[in-house]
Amino acid sequence: AHITPELTQSVDQLYNGLLSGYWEKERSHVEDGYASITMPFEEVKTPVFTIEAEWSLEEWIGYLKTWSALQKYLKTNDPAPVTKALKRIEEAWGDTRTRRVIWPLGLRVWKLS
Repeated sequence: AHITPELTQSVDQLYNGLLSGYWEKERSHVEDGYASITMPFEEVKTPVFTIEAEWSLEEWIGYLKTWSALQKYLKTNDPAPVTKALKRIEEAWGDTRTRRVIWPLGLRVWKLS
């Protein structure tokens, strides 16, 4: 998701740093927009889609806590590094009550010839 450059950097530290070894290998398909998947069919061009929401910090942190890698990490590790990472994200959020959160949606479509 995209919010602000400062938040993106803080979230990336959690996503690609602390949680890097805890994501399922299939997560790479989401990260590359499914570009690594090949099909023996004709690909159909699609428009670009996004989901946009106006969220509070509490909603954003709640969403981050649903990540499977974060939950996997917490099952076997001290929660202090996660708490510290979420605090950095909170600081990057600032005093703004809500922020626009934008998720790009990866979509690929093929058709049978």
